[in-house]
Amino acid sequence: MKFIYTVFSLFFILTSVAFIYPNIRDTGDARRSDLGGLREYNISIEEAYLRGILRGGETDFSSKAVTADIDNAAAPESCDNSTDSSVSEIVDALETVAKVVEDVSGDFATDKMSVFPMEINSYVEKYVEYFLTTKISFLKRSLKNAEPYIKEMKSIFIENGLPEELAYLPLIESGFVNHAQSRAKAVGMWQFIPDTGRWLGMQMNIWLDERRDPIVSAGYAARYLKFLYEKFDDWYLALAAYNHGGFNVKKGLKKIKTRDFYDLVKYKAIPAETQSYVPSFVAGLYIIKNINAYDIDYKEEDGDFRYYKLPFMAPANLVAKYSGVDYATFIKYNPSLISGFVPEEKYNYLIRLPKDNIDKLEANVEVLRNSVSASYIPYFVKEGDALSKIAEAFNAPISLIMSINKIKNSNFLRVGQKIFIPVVKKIKS
Repeated sequence: MKFIYTVFSLFFILTSVAFIYPNIRDTGDARRSDLGGLREYNISIEEAYLRGILRGGETDFSSKAVTADIDNAAAPESCDNSTDSSVSEIVDALETVAKVVEDVSGDFATDKMSVFPMEINSYVEKYVEYFLTTKISFLKRSLKNAEPYIKEMKSIFIENGLPEELAYLPLIESGFVNHAQSRAKAVGMWQFIPDTGRWLGMQMNIWLDERRDPIVSAGYAARYLKFLYEKFDDWYLALAAYNHGGFNVKKGLKKIKTRDFYDLVKYKAIPAETQSYVPSFVAGLYIIKNINAYDIDYKEEDGDFRYYKLPFMAPANLVAKYSGVDYATFIKYNPSLISGFVPEEKYNYLIRLPKDNIDKLEANVEVLRNSVSASYIPYFVKEGDALSKIAEAFNAPISLIMSINKIKNSNFLRVGQKIFIPVVKKIKS
């Protein structure tokens, strides 16, 4: 009631000002032109933001900042100090009411952003049936994949003021598969393409691909989804933008003059994949929220995981050994280690393992340090290369090169293949 009353009051006062001073005009075109930079770049709003065009104090493209710019632009550039007291009183009243509305509506917007709407309609019902029949095996397998990570991913979304339900988005993105890769080169549970990953600041280099880490990429997904929500003020539209791009969704909305996702579906203003994206996600959520009603074995693991930054570079198989886990388990919990190495400290990589294993690694870190008797450099196989020649050129044992790179047959090298060469160094005592 407080919110409705203050909005009504603001409307009444604004109407009064317009009636008393009908010749006040918008003289803020120059300010609005700051927001027109997107047209010059001809890219989507999220691309512009992530590229830094709208970042760094030049223009804050959050919804509140845009509203503030437009509101300020509507004010006269200058005022006569001799304005009579009645106008001053109205201006003071406007400022007071606007402050109250901002406070109340700000809380309202935050609450709205943290709640995911579960609209069950014929579209959703169709996908519920589809998941429980045709795709039941996929659903069970996907939820089994999610079990070790889902609680930690939920906490990331909650910490960002977002609905925890969004942690289940990989169900329809990848089936919760870390190594999932699409034809568009989208990788990982959250299916980031390389450009989007780089815009978000994800590490993608010879050592790491953070898109493959479900926890790290969940943090970037939360940031990206929050950004999209701030643009569209609607979770269904934000999800459609995650799938199809904000610029494309914005075009569809403008084309059919709507703010409703299901209008986009009805008039086919978005591709078939995006039309199914939101209702299939809602259908998955509906099943998960009512999991006991179906013959699906699903339990979210508590997972007492800890993180540790290794102060030196080391082969992942040795780190696994001194952590008390096998290599496959180590990589399962650290899937972004695409090179088979934990990189040097400057990459800020955090090893993720159950608490007991992290404790064991910390206890064995000096033993591990003394076991790492080499630094490693990447080498790309060229035409005419043989492993024996490469080993000779770097003065490295061929057996060690084969072991590090898991090469079973020295005769099977391909041009462009990346291998790591150990360069023997003296260990500090």
